[in-house]
Amino acid sequence: TADAALEKTQAEQNQRLAGQTLAELRQHWQREQAGLNRWQQLEALAQRRRELAVLQTMQATQVQQGEQKIAAQEKALGVLRDQHKELAAQVADKQKLLEQERRIQSLETHRRQLQPGEACPVCGAHEHPAIAEYAALDVSATETAVNEKQAALEALVQKGQQAKAEQAATQATQKEWQAQQEKTTQEIRRCQAQWSELIGQIPANPLRANDWQSSETLKSGRSAAELALATLAQCLKAADAGELALNLARKTANDHSLSLQTATSQLGSLQQTLQSNQTRQAELQQTLKIRQQEQAELDTRLSSTLAEAGF
Repeated sequence: TADAALEKTQAEQNQRLAGQTLAELRQHWQREQAGLNRWQQLEALAQRRRELAVLQTMQATQVQQGEQKIAAQEKALGVLRDQHKELAAQVADKQKLLEQERRIQSLETHRRQLQPGEACPVCGAHEHPAIAEYAALDVSATETAVNEKQAALEALVQKGQQAKAEQAATQATQKEWQAQQEKTTQEIRRCQAQWSELIGQIPANPLRANDWQSSETLKSGRSAAELALATLAQCLKAADAGELALNLARKTANDHSLSLQTATSQLGSLQQTLQSNQTRQAELQQTLKIRQQEQAELDTRLSSTLAEAGF
């Protein structure tokens, strides 16, 4: 019967729900779906964290090498400064010597007029032992030496400027690397905060702070969450189908009940009509019987009258 089918369908649905309502089962499925999403987020976050770890190591090496390069450049600049100081002193000495030789050379006319035993009109001395040496002076050789030292000094200055520019470029690159390193450090901190928040939302938290390093651990957790969700999804699908079947069984039972009520009502009406017809039939039969009796009496009187009349 419809009621028996309804009772059977209800029992089957109760078994599927296992003490839960369909709404509670759906909420359970939604929680498992959210749990799987968290595992997927953790996997993506761990992948990024591993990438950042590699990047952080590379950047630390870059910064260290940059510091070493800057230190080496500073040392080289120190050597160039010392060389510049020494060479500048040599240029100054040569320049002073050149000026002295030029001054001595400018007094050549006075030297030619000097006579042994006579006083020098410039210094007043009566002896002139350096006249031969002064005459042998080669100003052009000193000028050449000055020019060579000056050229060497200018080349050294240019070399120092180039080294300074290279050091400035290295320092600029180092500053950029340090900024990138700080950016990476900040992103790592954000990842660590997100990691702590997410693993705190995992029921019976099986993860530790450094488990982002293990892709296998995360893969295992995500696979378990996928399996739990798939199993629950099948249960929910079966429960949804069972609910549809239960609603159909209820409708069928209700329709059957309404049909039975209608039929019962119609039967009552028919029985009432039949009873009325039977009563009416009894009344008509009684009337017919009376009419027949009356007819018999009339026939008897008629026969008597006709007999008395000689017919």
